[in-house]
This record gives sequence, structure tokens and C-alpha cells, in this order.
Amino acid sequence: MNNKAPLADEEIIKRCQQGEKDAYRLLVERYKRMAYAVALAILGSPDDALDASEEAFVKAYYALSSFKPGESFGAWLHRIVVNTAISELRRRKRRKSVYILDLKDELRAKSRSPEEALYSSEVKEKLEEGLSMLDEKKREIIILRDIEGFSYREIAELLKIPLGTVMSRLHEARKELKRVMEKVLRRSK
Repeated sequence: MNNKAPLADEEIIKRCQQGEKDAYRLLVERYKRMAYAVALAILGSPDDALDASEEAFVKAYYALSSFKPGESFGAWLHRIVVNTAISELRRRKRRKSVYILDLKDELRAKSRSPEEALYSSEVKEKLEEGLSMLDEKKREIIILRDIEGFSYREIAELLKIPLGTVMSRLHEARKELKRVMEKVLRRSK
């Protein structure tokens, strides 16, 4: 029986930097779900999210020499995924709605009735519409905090901004989302 503890991210990165190319697969396996979920939250399309997350892993591999020991690989990769997905949006000039996560199956499974499933789906669509109306910085900070669940400190590290800026930007983004959602909900009545 093999009771070997899994290698720490830094150890895997060190091996990659020393030329052990196969070691990178361990990081891909460890972070592929997170990368896909982040890309999906920004792009909305499962196919586009898969492409963007794969592209982000390639970019991360070639940028491993710039990875600073002591940093969180997950946070570093998250930033690369976000940048890759946003670049994809710009490249395709698609400014449609931002999809939070593909929750349809989960909503159906958790719903007690068809009415609840319909209501949940409608709420999700309205929220996606509201988020798509925010500028990128506000949308990003809401996704990081309220959807992805990152702490203020993690967001500050990811975005390379002071902690106070994270708090004030999030406060402003939530206020604007509230205003936008009021308009979206009034229009749908």
C-alpha cells in the first residue's frame, strides 16, 4: 500500500523548473476543475471555457519561471485563467451575458417542483443579465468574492491591489449591481 503524501504545489513547480515536464500534469489534475469553473463563469460557454482553461494551463506552464516561491499557485493560476477568458471575450467581441456557472442540472436536482425550477432558472437569467451590464472590474470582483468565495486578502493578491481597494471596489460593485438589478426586474414585469 502506497501511503505517500501528495506533493506540494511548490515541489511540483520546482520539478517542472528543473526540466521534469511530466510533473506539470499533477498541477493540471489538481486545478483543472477550478480553471474550468472560472472560465465558464466568465465566458458562459462550456466549449469556450474548456478552450480558455486549457490555454491558461499552457500559458502558466511557460510562465513557471516567473512563479514566486511562497505564492499560492492556485491564486496565480486563477489570475491567468481570468485574464485568458477576458482576452477571449475581447477577441471575439462578444459582450453577451456573463454566465455564473452552469447550474441547470444542479437546480433541477435541488428543486422540489417544476415551478421552483422555473423560478430558479428565471432568477439565474436575471442575475446573469445584471452582471453582464457591469464593467469588467466590478463584474470580476463580484465573481471572485460572491461566487468564487475568495477572501478579501486572496482577491487583493490576485488583482495586485490593496486590501482597502478590494473592499471599496466590492462595495461599489454591489451597489451598482443592486441598481442594475432593479432596472432589469422592472423591465421584466
